[in-house]
Amino acid sequence: MFYKKWKLKPKSEKQWGALAVLTLILISSITIISLYPPLYDNSYFEPIVFSSGRSVSSLPKDVIHLYPSRNDSDVDGAAGRGSHSYFPNLAIAGEYDTINESNTVNPNLQILVPNGLGNDAELYAYNSTGNLESNWECANSSDGDNSYVYYNNTDWKQDLYDVAGPDPTGSGTINWVRVGISVKTLRSSASQKGDAEILVLIGSTLFEYPYYNIPTSYTNYSVLFEKSPDTGESWTWNELENLQVGVRLKLRSTPQSGDMVRCTFIWVEVNYTIPNYELDLELQWTGIPLTTSNSDLCIKTGSFSGSEYLSVEYWNGSNWIEVIHNLGENQWNNVSLDIDGSVFTIRFKGSNETQDVIQDYWEIDLSLISINYNPQAVYLQQLFLLLFGSFLLSVSQPSLPSIAFIVGSAVLVSISGLVIRYSYFPGEAVSFRKKRIKQLEEARERVRRALEDGGGGAS
Repeated sequence: MFYKKWKLKPKSEKQWGALAVLTLILISSITIISLYPPLYDNSYFEPIVFSSGRSVSSLPKDVIHLYPSRNDSDVDGAAGRGSHSYFPNLAIAGEYDTINESNTVNPNLQILVPNGLGNDAELYAYNSTGNLESNWECANSSDGDNSYVYYNNTDWKQDLYDVAGPDPTGSGTINWVRVGISVKTLRSSASQKGDAEILVLIGSTLFEYPYYNIPTSYTNYSVLFEKSPDTGESWTWNELENLQVGVRLKLRSTPQSGDMVRCTFIWVEVNYTIPNYELDLELQWTGIPLTTSNSDLCIKTGSFSGSEYLSVEYWNGSNWIEVIHNLGENQWNNVSLDIDGSVFTIRFKGSNETQDVIQDYWEIDLSLISINYNPQAVYLQQLFLLLFGSFLLSVSQPSLPSIAFIVGSAVLVSISGLVIRYSYFPGEAVSFRKKRIKQLEEARERVRRALEDGGGGAS
C-alpha cells in the first residue's frame, strides 16, 4: 500500500545516520540564519526614531531603505505643480532637493484711458455732438472722427492727460506697459503729411517718441516698455498711478484751409500677473518587495521659506490619503504604513492653494521607505520541505546512498537561501551598497549629459 511505502520508519543504521545528519543541518542552518549579519547595512545612516517610538537599533536585521525612483509619475491624471531643484538628492544624506511652488495663473491685461487734464492742454478739441468737452474727453475712446484733438500749424503743440488708475492697484507683478495713439493727417495735398509724438511723463521727466509722415487714415502707433523708462527697473504701481500720457502734433508745411493732424484715441496697456502659487509634486517607489512588514515612510527636512504647511499624502489606488498634515522643519517626519504592492506613490501638497501670492519652498534632505523584509520564514519553510522530502526518499529508496540526498538537500537549501536573501528587488540581485553606487553613478551621468547639452547643470 502507498501509505506503507512512505512510512517514516528507518530500516537501518545508515538511514538513522542520514536522519541525524539532516537534523543537524537543519539546526545549523537555523543558527546561521539567526546570527547572520544583515546584508543591508545601514550603519552609515544616522539613527531614525519612528513615530511609534521604535528606532533603527530595535528593528530586525533585515531592514532596507528604499529611495524614490521617479518624480514624473501621474497616478491621478492631474498635472503636477511645482519643481525640484535636484531630485537625486533625495537619496543622498546632507544634500537637499528644494521643492518650489509654481505660478498657475496667466497674465492679465488692462487698458487705461485718459480721465482728466494733465500738465498741458495746447491742442484743440472737437466733438461731433456739438457739446463742449475737455480735451481728454475727446481722446479717451476710439470713435474715429466723432471726437478728437487736433492741431493745424507747423509748430509743435501738445496735450498731457491723467489716466485712470489701474485696478487692482498694487497687486501682482507688472510685466510690461504699452502706450499708444491713433492719429491721421488731413491735407489738401496728399503729398503733405503731419507728424506726431507719443508723450510719457513719469515724475518730472518727459519722454518723447516721434512718428513722421502720418497717413491720411487713422493709424495706430505704440511704444512698449518692459522696464520703466525713468528708472530702468521693473514698473511700480506707484508709477502707474501717477502716470501722464499725451500727444504732440504738427504739420510739415504751410497749411491750407482745413489741413490738420488729428488724434482720436490715447491709451495705456498694462500687462500684469497676480500670481497663485501651488504645489502638487509626486514621488514614486517601484520594485518594493511583495512580502514586507513594519513599513515606515521617512522624510527628513531642511529649512522652509515661510509658514505655509507642507502635507504628505499617499495614493491608495483611487484617492489621496493624508498621512502627514504638516512636515516639521529640520527634522525627521515618519509614519507607519501598510504597503501592499510593489509600487508606492506619495505627493507633497501645499496648504494654501488659492490666492497664494507668496512663492514658498521647502528643503527635503532624504525621502525613503524603511521596510522590514525578513526572508528567514520562507527560507526555513523551504529548508524543512527539502530536508523532509529527502529523508522520505531515503527511507523509500534504501538502495540509493544516503549521502547523495544529504548533499543534494544541502545544495538546494543553500541555493534557495541565497536567492531569497538577495532577491529583495524584482529583477535585481544587488546589495544595498551596490544599489546606492548605481544611483550615484546614474546621477553623475545625468549631470554629464546636461553639461554636454549646454544646460550648465541638471535639475
